[in-house]
Amino acid sequence: MHSGRTSGTPLDPSGEPVKDYRFTYPSGIRENVVRVVTTRDIDAKLVLYDRNSDRKYERILSEIENKELSEAKKQVLDPHGECIRHMIETVHSALMQTRTKFPDAACLFVCRPGGGEEVTREGGGEAIEDRNVHKIANQIEALTGETPTVVTHHDRDAAGKIARFRRGIDPYLVAINMVSEGCDIPRLRAVAGRPEPAGASPHARQPG
Repeated sequence: MHSGRTSGTPLDPSGEPVKDYRFTYPSGIRENVVRVVTTRDIDAKLVLYDRNSDRKYERILSEIENKELSEAKKQVLDPHGECIRHMIETVHSALMQTRTKFPDAACLFVCRPGGGEEVTREGGGEAIEDRNVHKIANQIEALTGETPTVVTHHDRDAAGKIARFRRGIDPYLVAINMVSEGCDIPRLRAVAGRPEPAGASPHARQPG
């Protein structure tokens, strides 16, 4: 049995505070304290190269073997690759269906920080731009026709962007480590992202 805790002070029917009140997950859902949360991996088809036979072949992402993992990860992390395209299209289809019931429903795309040539530096100092998040945002716009709100810690108006997104109706927010616990955006109904290198499958979380 899972339990959930609220950060506020729950009250009993008479209005008196209830100390150390705990909800089980099912009762929390019934009483609208927490949302239903489901998580699923989004599968995709990869085209891999076998050096021994000098041939290309297709492999479903969920069926990747250990010897194929290195090449598969490169494709999973490629912002212009088939995996990202498939993830964006799958998430978009699900979100548009959700918006028939919740018209302002939105999705957060969580991106990995860029590295190497994806980061520009000024005067040898710290990174001033992470291009990877913008590549993902460009793909979302190209595939869905929707212009995402992009937020990174380099944005001087990051808090303002998030506040405007919270009040707005745009469907997509693309960010790097900017939306976490304590940042409340009630209309977010889905979170999608690529894994860190230790994993292989792009994934999405759907708060109901």
